[in-house]
Amino acid sequence: FRVQAGDSQGNWNEIATSLAVTVNRQFWQTWWFACSFAAFLGVAIFSALKRRLTLLERRRAEQESVTRQIILSQENERKRVAGELHDGLSQNLALLSIEMEMLNQDLPTAAGELTNRLQALSAQTKGLSAEVHRISHGLHPAKLTQLGLAVALRGFCREVAAAHKITVHFADSSIPRVLPEDVALCLYRVAQEAVQNVVKHSGAKSAKVELTMDGNAIELNITDDGKGFELNANRANDSLGLVSMEERVRLVHGQFSVESKPAAGTHVRVRVPLPTEGPK
Repeated sequence: FRVQAGDSQGNWNEIATSLAVTVNRQFWQTWWFACSFAAFLGVAIFSALKRRLTLLERRRAEQESVTRQIILSQENERKRVAGELHDGLSQNLALLSIEMEMLNQDLPTAAGELTNRLQALSAQTKGLSAEVHRISHGLHPAKLTQLGLAVALRGFCREVAAAHKITVHFADSSIPRVLPEDVALCLYRVAQEAVQNVVKHSGAKSAKVELTMDGNAIELNITDDGKGFELNANRANDSLGLVSMEERVRLVHGQFSVESKPAAGTHVRVRVPLPTEGPK
């Protein structure tokens, strides 16, 4: 603070008087407080984000666990129903067909009309037994655990081609017979769903199922020459079960993609990594 005096005639003294005054900053105005506050704010934001991410990760893990349990329950129920169909209804139908044939042999040759009716009933019973066997196999493919994924898918494609007016080609390359159970079941169910969609919705004349090894991963490709569809529209209403297939693949840490356009067919691609220590 500097002071210089003057008289009434306007004469000022040449020597001024000064007083040094120092005003210290408030603590919130200091550089160390600003740095500390910035560090505290950063830590607080980081902690909040970390807690949020941890919560999201926990919820996602819980959702995956629930979804996995639902799928496991579905597969167990399919296995139970398939066993009952195969061991109960299918065998009883087979026995009934045999009894009809034996009864037909015991009838006199004069009973022509009755013989014809028994033969027709026997044929229908055999057809019904075959249909029950097909349904049982669709619910729980025994070949998948006994002979491996490639053999099971080849048989499935052959059955679809025989039951519907469509050509289904199957090709595989160097696929291990023994795979992790969840991986094999995932790929089989996705292929099953995709091929059934081709039959029901695409109007295709032919389809192709390819199973190949890509490094340490298995790749599944299903293509058809059908009418295709608008991908976004079908994802919205899930009319083709895309969400369920994608969820199955996600549970085994795989990649799922669909390419389709109207009048351009559909391509379903799945890539699932195998454990580095090899299948057990």
